[in-house]
Amino acid sequence: MHYPIIQFLIISVIIFLGPPTTKTFEARMTVNETYELGYSNSSSAEFKTFATNFNKTVGEFLSKKLFGFERVEVKKLASGSLVVDFDIVVLKSSNATVDVIVQALEAGNPSELGYTILGNVNVNVTDQQSTSSIPSPTSTVAGINSVQVGFTNILTV
Repeated sequence: MHYPIIQFLIISVIIFLGPPTTKTFEARMTVNETYELGYSNSSSAEFKTFATNFNKTVGEFLSKKLFGFERVEVKKLASGSLVVDFDIVVLKSSNATVDVIVQALEAGNPSELGYTILGNVNVNVTDQQSTSSIPSPTSTVAGINSVQVGFTNILTV
């Protein structure tokens, strides 16, 4: 039996997701801001307000420094002045490296960057890659193979 619609859907999903198009760097820096109790809860208004401002300000700064910059996403806030754990997402073809990101952030003055950095900036490359440029706070796309297997299993049952 021939199922052209199902074949079209499988091909469409594969083409839409495609191979990973971005790479992610995990970063941590301490900024000269006062820690608030609401920062421990990522659902709180305080966390969301800080994260939105940080993502925008640091994102605008990095977009001028990194070819292929996509976005900044605050993941966690901790006390110690204010420790910010965040992801930097860039296109796979970006010039971004750990050294380039660290140098850019450390060279940024408070008026450009929006924050005074206390101490060192830590950045690591992650293996996490995404096929989308739309932030997804609760899920990641692991890769096309799992999607193909999932659809194949559904269709052959």
